[in-house]
Amino acid sequence: TACEGVILDPGGNSAIPPNQSVQQTFCSGTGQCLQLSFSAFDLEKDFDFIKVYDGPDNFSEQIAEFTGNDMLPPPIIGSTNSGGCLTVAF
Repeated sequence: TACEGVILDPGGNSAIPPNQSVQQTFCSGTGQCLQLSFSAFDLEKDFDFIKVYDGPDNFSEQIAEFTGNDMLPPPIIGSTNSGGCLTVAF
């Protein structure tokens, strides 16, 4: 119900526990597009990945994939075809 929020990995503000697999879907509730912006990003390159799907699950079109910590990923905007949902998988 908020216009903005914070998403933390399974470790919160600490190190990520090993062998974690987490998926979270965010929907606008009104069918409007969502934008996902990163304020911090630090993954183990080529071992940990964030994948973003344009829709309500990981069967939707994958629109982004990130690993490592060389640079902050750009903002990601879902399409209106997604029903106003973005799915983030770690």
